[in-house]
Amino acid sequence: MANLLPSCQPIHFLNLPVEIRSKIYYHAFLHPDPIRGCPPHKIHVLEPKTAHATRWSGHPWWGTEPMTRLLRINHQIHDEAEKVLYTRFCIGFPLHVTTQIVRKLLIPMSDQARSSIRSVGVCIALLTKPFFPLGSVTLNRALGSVSKENVWRDAFALIVELLPRLQSVDMSIIITGGDVEGELRRRTVDSAIRIASPLKGVKHLTIRTHKSTERQQVLVDDIKERVQAGIWE
Repeated sequence: MANLLPSCQPIHFLNLPVEIRSKIYYHAFLHPDPIRGCPPHKIHVLEPKTAHATRWSGHPWWGTEPMTRLLRINHQIHDEAEKVLYTRFCIGFPLHVTTQIVRKLLIPMSDQARSSIRSVGVCIALLTKPFFPLGSVTLNRALGSVSKENVWRDAFALIVELLPRLQSVDMSIIITGGDVEGELRRRTVDSAIRIASPLKGVKHLTIRTHKSTERQQVLVDDIKERVQAGIWE
């Protein structure tokens, strides 16, 4: 009896249409178990040997093997996958970001790679009391002094300078020390505006907070209103 079934020929990955390959790259980069509260298309920039990175060792830290394995197959797949990575994923900078960390990540990239990045995530912490109780090492490092305002602002300015086609920034605000009112509230809002001022030319600036009280949320809403109204002074 003749075999009526069509013969199955293997399909080489690179023979697939580029649109299909791009979808495969995107899903290959997605992490199946993202950090709570973070979208699966966000890749976090954090030095792998830090205590925080060790705690979350299974997550998609920048430059770790789960993220880079796809980029090491061959030159063609590297170039195609890199474009998907930089144009469709959010690069999340850590709370203790500095100009040194920004340079360490972005300067080694090619001009083409930096020009492809569209979205980044940043995080700041607003002190509403002159001290911070014992907590995570990373958070205490970031909240060491009020001078962090200049550190964050300089880092954000460098990110904008090095990423000419940046379109979207997701800025997360951590508020520590309790609720604020009156003059302290006004100074806290002013501080946040100064920190965020290098981002004023970005097309989409999203501001959000985590686990805030009702009054803290009002403070963040004040910051949002200033940004939306274009009041940066």
